[in-house]
Amino acid sequence: MKKTIAFIRQMLGFSQTEANAFIILLPLMLIVIISEPVYQTYFMSNKPDEFHDAKKLDSLVATWDWPEKTLTNPEKKPVVFHKKRFTPKQKPVEKFDLNVADTAQLKRIYGIGPVIARRIALYRESLGGFIMFDQLYEVWGLDSTVVRRLSEKSVIAPGFTPGKLPINHCGEQELARHPYIRTKLARAIVNYRLQHGNFASIDDLAKIAVIDEKALLRIKPYITID
Repeated sequence: MKKTIAFIRQMLGFSQTEANAFIILLPLMLIVIISEPVYQTYFMSNKPDEFHDAKKLDSLVATWDWPEKTLTNPEKKPVVFHKKRFTPKQKPVEKFDLNVADTAQLKRIYGIGPVIARRIALYRESLGGFIMFDQLYEVWGLDSTVVRRLSEKSVIAPGFTPGKLPINHCGEQELARHPYIRTKLARAIVNYRLQHGNFASIDDLAKIAVIDEKALLRIKPYITID
């Protein structure tokens, strides 16, 4: 033993205490190393096949006569169950009337702020009301995208009648305030009326040189001879 300890000290450079400890630990290490294969060889090899009984049971069950119990209808057609998908009910979007909406309602449209909302309201007032959505393009600063959104969220009431100016009674300044008439056309209307008398029909405005067919069509819904 002394020779073995001396050999270990010489080969591994251990102290006397370390060599003694190594001699004690070496058998324990060998036991741990050897125990695993020994266990597998002598214990696990003798363990009965745990699946053997299960296989026998499966074979036995397969031979049994099970009573037929299926979900069928009287006509022997398979019953199919469909999973119903839940879809929340969407409330219909309620549109507002473009000709009576206040600025608060107009500002609910994405892209319309306080300034644009006020411009729409003022232009609608000076015009006498919108009779078509295309007139929104005449509002300064209102782009096509916002006009489209506004037309989707609002309506022009069927049969809406805009405010009308009595051209046989209005003065030049009152006529000039309308966006489709302005100063030049208002002066021409008043002068013609002074020279030829009251207009007998709206189409008489076509006799005024500065009024072309396009201008007449624009102002017709907003004027009256009464």
